[in-house]
Parts: sequence; C-alpha cells; structure tokens
Amino acid sequence: FGFSNKGGGFVMIKSKNLTISIIIAISMLILTAVVCGVVFSNKAKAFSGSGTEASPYLISSASDLTTLAANVKSGTTYSGNYFKLTNNITISDSSWTGIGDNSSSNNAFAGTFDGANYKVTISSLTVNLEYFGFFTASTDTTVIKNLKVHYNSLTNTYGYGYTGGIVGYAYVRDTIFENCHTSGTINSSSLLMKPTTVPFLSDKSLRGILIAFEV
Repeated sequence: FGFSNKGGGFVMIKSKNLTISIIIAISMLILTAVVCGVVFSNKAKAFSGSGTEASPYLISSASDLTTLAANVKSGTTYSGNYFKLTNNITISDSSWTGIGDNSSSNNAFAGTFDGANYKVTISSLTVNLEYFGFFTASTDTTVIKNLKVHYNSLTNTYGYGYTGGIVGYAYVRDTIFENCHTSGTINSSSLLMKPTTVPFLSDKSLRGILIAFEV
C-alpha cells in the first residue's frame, strides 16, 4: 500500500512491490532472530544446567572444557553466565590452547567459573602462543574461584610471551580470583611465570596473571 496526493487529500493506493518488500524484510528479521537463537541455544545445550547462579552450567569432562574453549574462541563470552566443575578432570589433548584467545575481548571468557575445589590436570603440552593460560584471556566481568590447575609439563616456545597458570591476559584490571591454585612445571622461552598459591587476588595484573609472576 502507498499514499497519493490527489485533489488536496491523500488517497491510499495498492503497491504490490511495496507489500512484497515489507514481507521480505519481516521474513529476514524473523529468520535472523531464529538463527541467532538456535546458535546460542545449541551452545547452551552442550552443558547441563541453565547457566544461572542457582543452576550453573556443569563441567564434568575434558570434552565439556573443549566445548567451552571452542565456544569462547568463536565469540560466546558467557558474560552473566555461571559454570561449575563437578569432579577432577584431566586434559590429555595436545592441541589444547586454553579457553578463549586474546585476539579481542569478544573472544575472552567473561562469566563466572567455580572450580568447586576440584583440580584440572593438563598433561604434557607444548604451545607457541603470545599469551597462554587455562583461560587464555579474561575481562572485567570474569570471576574465577575455587579452582586448581596442575601442569604435568607445559612449555611455551613463543619468543616473547606471557604464560599464566590460570589466565594469560586480562583486558582490564577487574578480573576477580578467589581461592585459586596452580602447580606443576611451566617453561617459557622468554618470560617464565612461576606458579604459586594465592588465596585471594584482586589487584588484577594485566599479563601472565594469576598466580604467576616473572622470575
């Protein structure tokens, strides 16, 4: 439909092309919304739980951690969502590169991760990354607590990189850590981050953080 000015007044006229254009535009909007909803829903369905504080997404296997890492790398930051470990986990995948990456804050974990005092053990691993940690990157909304990470052997061959036991790179100084521990052997070609234990850390250094410092 359209309007035509005739004799000083407006007369509604039919326009088939306009009607078709409106229908196509509405259809595209609906399709976009459905596709986005399905993508996020599928990523959420990968975990048990609903992602809330009362019913967090449950991480019970190395496969769950791999899925989380892949989702964050693809741009799902999980800001406002909650995760919780349900048992000790061993990661034996030699291609493991951490949860998220430091290409931008859109590829950093931004939710809350509760290790529930369980331990993640990472088997022998060699990477060549500027930043590496169990979480490659974090943001101002990231909370990591009650988490233990042990490296049987980790080597970062990057020429001038930062390797942190828990987080490799924090985009801002507001990442919160509570009761996190890391242990094991970590080697870096340039900057060696020594693992230690921190019951609570809130000064949020920017690189090679957590439980890691240059020696």
